[in-house]
Amino acid sequence: MSSEPVEQPDSTQLGLVCEVTSKAAVEHAKWIEKGVLGENKGCYKDDKTGKVMHLHVKVHGCDLYMADNFDDGEEKGLSGCTMHLNVANADEWYNRAIEHGAKVTYELQNTFWGARYGRVLDPFGLTWAFHQELPKDHHDDKRREADCPVATATAEEHVDKRRKTHDDTTGSEKDEAPQ
Repeated sequence: MSSEPVEQPDSTQLGLVCEVTSKAAVEHAKWIEKGVLGENKGCYKDDKTGKVMHLHVKVHGCDLYMADNFDDGEEKGLSGCTMHLNVANADEWYNRAIEHGAKVTYELQNTFWGARYGRVLDPFGLTWAFHQELPKDHHDDKRREADCPVATATAEEHVDKRRKTHDDTTGSEKDEAPQ
Protein backbone atom coordinates (compact mmCIF):
# COMPACT_ATOMS: atom_id res chain seq x y z
CA MET A 1 0.00 0.00 0.00
CA SER A 2 1.35 3.42 -0.94
CA SER A 3 2.12 5.89 1.80
CA GLU A 4 1.62 8.79 -0.60
CA PRO A 5 -1.32 11.02 0.34
CA VAL A 6 -4.37 10.59 -1.86
CA GLU A 7 -5.59 13.79 -3.49
CA GLN A 8 -9.05 14.57 -2.16
CA PRO A 9 -11.86 16.13 -4.18
CA ASP A 10 -13.26 19.56 -3.37
CA SER A 11 -14.39 19.56 0.28
CA THR A 12 -18.01 20.24 -0.72
CA GLN A 13 -18.04 16.72 -2.20
CA LEU A 14 -16.73 14.96 0.90
CA GLY A 15 -18.89 13.28 3.49
CA LEU A 16 -21.53 10.63 3.86
CA VAL A 17 -24.53 10.85 1.53
CA CYS A 18 -27.50 8.53 1.70
CA GLU A 19 -28.68 7.05 -1.61
CA VAL A 20 -32.25 5.79 -1.71
CA THR A 21 -33.18 3.18 -4.29
CA SER A 22 -36.83 3.42 -5.24
CA LYS A 23 -39.20 1.79 -7.69
CA ALA A 24 -40.16 5.32 -8.80
CA ALA A 25 -37.32 7.75 -8.02
CA VAL A 26 -38.73 10.72 -9.98
CA GLU A 27 -42.15 10.47 -8.32
CA HIS A 28 -40.49 9.94 -4.93
CA ALA A 29 -38.36 13.07 -5.48
CA LYS A 30 -41.51 15.04 -6.34
CA TRP A 31 -43.01 13.95 -3.00
CA ILE A 32 -39.81 14.98 -1.21
CA GLU A 33 -40.02 18.43 -2.85
CA LYS A 34 -43.50 18.94 -1.38
CA GLY A 35 -43.43 16.81 1.78
CA VAL A 36 -40.08 17.89 3.22
CA LEU A 37 -39.20 20.90 1.01
CA GLY A 38 -36.54 19.15 -1.05
CA GLU A 39 -34.96 20.79 -4.07
CA ASN A 40 -34.36 18.62 -7.14
CA LYS A 41 -30.84 19.37 -8.39
CA GLY A 42 -30.86 17.12 -11.45
CA CYS A 43 -31.33 13.65 -12.82
CA TYR A 44 -29.54 11.21 -15.14
CA LYS A 45 -31.43 8.36 -16.80
CA ASP A 46 -30.22 5.18 -18.44
CA ASP A 47 -30.52 5.51 -22.24
CA LYS A 48 -31.70 1.92 -22.72
CA THR A 49 -34.21 1.50 -19.88
CA GLY A 50 -35.20 5.08 -19.10
CA LYS A 51 -34.66 4.32 -15.41
CA VAL A 52 -33.08 6.91 -13.12
CA MET A 53 -29.39 6.18 -12.56
CA HIS A 54 -28.75 9.24 -10.37
CA LEU A 55 -31.06 11.89 -8.99
CA HIS A 56 -29.78 14.56 -6.59
CA VAL A 57 -32.12 16.22 -4.08
CA LYS A 58 -31.16 18.81 -1.45
CA VAL A 59 -33.16 18.48 1.78
CA HIS A 60 -32.66 21.03 4.55
CA GLY A 61 -29.18 21.83 3.22
CA CYS A 62 -28.10 18.17 2.90
CA ASP A 63 -27.60 15.96 -0.13
CA LEU A 64 -29.78 12.95 -0.84
CA TYR A 65 -29.12 10.74 -3.85
CA MET A 66 -31.79 8.59 -5.44
CA ALA A 67 -32.00 5.96 -8.16
CA ASP A 68 -34.55 3.60 -9.61
CA ASN A 69 -34.28 -0.04 -8.62
CA PHE A 70 -32.32 -1.81 -11.38
CA ASP A 71 -32.52 -5.25 -9.71
CA ASP A 72 -34.76 -7.82 -11.30
CA GLY A 73 -37.40 -9.25 -9.04
CA GLU A 74 -39.35 -8.04 -6.07
CA GLU A 75 -38.86 -4.57 -4.58
CA LYS A 76 -37.00 -4.99 -1.30
CA GLY A 77 -38.29 -1.87 0.46
CA LEU A 78 -36.48 0.48 2.81
CA SER A 79 -36.76 -1.07 6.28
CA GLY A 80 -34.07 -0.03 8.72
CA CYS A 81 -33.43 3.38 7.17
CA THR A 82 -34.62 6.68 8.66
CA MET A 83 -33.98 10.14 7.23
CA HIS A 84 -33.50 12.17 10.43
CA LEU A 85 -34.02 15.94 10.11
CA ASN A 86 -32.88 18.29 12.89
CA VAL A 87 -35.15 21.30 12.47
CA ALA A 88 -36.14 24.49 14.26
CA ASN A 89 -39.89 23.73 14.13
CA ALA A 90 -40.71 20.01 14.14
CA ASP A 91 -44.47 20.67 14.09
CA GLU A 92 -44.30 22.45 10.72
CA TRP A 93 -42.15 19.76 9.10
CA TYR A 94 -44.16 16.86 10.56
CA ASN A 95 -47.53 18.35 9.60
CA ARG A 96 -46.35 19.25 6.08
CA ALA A 97 -45.25 15.66 5.46
CA ILE A 98 -48.63 14.36 6.66
CA GLU A 99 -50.48 16.88 4.47
CA HIS A 100 -48.65 15.37 1.50
CA GLY A 101 -49.63 11.79 2.26
CA ALA A 102 -47.13 10.55 4.85
CA LYS A 103 -48.46 8.17 7.54
CA VAL A 104 -47.66 8.70 11.23
CA THR A 105 -45.42 6.00 12.73
CA TYR A 106 -44.44 7.85 15.93
CA GLU A 107 -46.70 10.63 17.18
CA LEU A 108 -44.97 14.02 17.44
CA GLN A 109 -44.30 14.69 21.14
CA ASN A 110 -41.89 16.14 23.66
CA THR A 111 -39.48 13.40 24.71
CA PHE A 112 -37.46 12.66 27.83
CA TRP A 113 -34.22 13.27 25.91
CA GLY A 114 -35.17 16.91 25.43
CA ALA A 115 -36.55 16.99 21.91
CA ARG A 116 -39.83 17.42 20.14
CA TYR A 117 -39.77 14.30 17.99
CA GLY A 118 -41.99 12.40 15.58
CA ARG A 119 -41.71 10.02 12.62
CA VAL A 120 -43.69 9.45 9.43
CA LEU A 121 -43.58 6.99 6.56
CA ASP A 122 -43.71 8.63 3.13
CA PRO A 123 -45.88 7.17 0.33
CA PHE A 124 -42.79 5.44 -1.13
CA GLY A 125 -41.82 3.58 2.06
CA LEU A 126 -39.08 5.86 3.45
CA THR A 127 -39.21 6.87 7.13
CA TRP A 128 -38.64 10.53 8.02
CA ALA A 129 -37.95 11.67 11.60
CA PHE A 130 -38.29 15.28 12.72
CA HIS A 131 -36.24 16.37 15.74
CA GLN A 132 -36.38 19.78 17.40
CA GLU A 133 -34.08 20.40 20.38
CA LEU A 134 -35.98 21.74 23.40
CA PRO A 135 -34.63 23.95 26.21
CA LYS A 136 -32.44 22.19 28.80
CA ASP A 137 -35.28 22.07 31.38
CA HIS A 138 -37.06 19.51 29.14
CA HIS A 139 -34.20 16.98 29.42
CA ASP A 140 -34.55 14.08 31.88
CA ASP A 141 -30.84 13.61 32.56
CA LYS A 142 -31.41 10.95 35.25
CA ARG A 143 -33.30 8.74 32.82
CA ARG A 144 -30.76 9.32 30.07
CA GLU A 145 -27.86 8.42 32.35
CA ALA A 146 -29.64 5.32 33.65
CA ASP A 147 -30.68 3.98 30.24
CA CYS A 148 -27.74 5.10 28.12
CA PRO A 149 -24.67 6.36 29.95
CA VAL A 150 -23.04 9.43 28.50
CA ALA A 151 -19.52 8.73 27.27
CA THR A 152 -16.94 9.90 29.76
CA ALA A 153 -13.83 9.02 27.77
CA THR A 154 -12.32 11.12 25.04
CA ALA A 155 -12.25 9.91 21.45
CA GLU A 156 -8.53 9.25 21.81
CA GLU A 157 -9.16 7.07 24.89
CA HIS A 158 -11.77 5.08 22.94
CA VAL A 159 -9.31 4.51 20.08
CA ASP A 160 -6.60 3.42 22.51
CA LYS A 161 -9.02 1.02 24.23
CA ARG A 162 -10.09 -0.50 20.89
CA ARG A 163 -6.47 -0.97 19.85
CA LYS A 164 -5.64 -2.64 23.16
CA THR A 165 -8.65 -4.95 22.87
CA HIS A 166 -7.66 -5.81 19.29
CA ASP A 167 -4.07 -6.46 20.32
CA ASP A 168 -5.14 -8.65 23.25
CA THR A 169 -7.49 -10.79 21.14
CA THR A 170 -5.33 -11.15 18.03
CA GLY A 171 -1.84 -11.05 19.45
CA SER A 172 -0.93 -8.56 16.75
CA GLU A 173 1.51 -5.77 17.29
CA LYS A 174 0.06 -2.42 18.14
CA ASP A 175 -0.35 -0.30 15.02
CA GLU A 176 0.80 3.28 15.04
CA ALA A 177 -1.73 6.05 15.44
CA PRO A 178 -2.21 8.15 12.29
CA GLN A 179 -0.26 11.39 12.33
